[in-house]
Amino acid sequence: MGKGYDCVSVFKFLKFPEYSVPIEIKKNSKGFTYQMEKYGKDELSRAIVLCANHDLPAVPSNIDVIELEAFHEFGKDKLSISE
Repeated sequence: MGKGYDCVSVFKFLKFPEYSVPIEIKKNSKGFTYQMEKYGKDELSRAIVLCANHDLPAVPSNIDVIELEAFHEFGKDKLSISE
């Protein structure tokens, strides 16, 4: 925590190409508005918000939000992952 993003990782979903992206970890996705205001469009090229609750009403097209419970449910239903 502190200056910049929380971490950088590589994501790969199903047959889509992998991509390296900065990750911001938040309890609520609406907490990401700070980064959107601070960095602006030019500096904020692509990022992932990993959150417990997705409540950001207007998500920019260059931001991916991964809500933990929804991701878990997707994994169980679509990827045949057991608990």
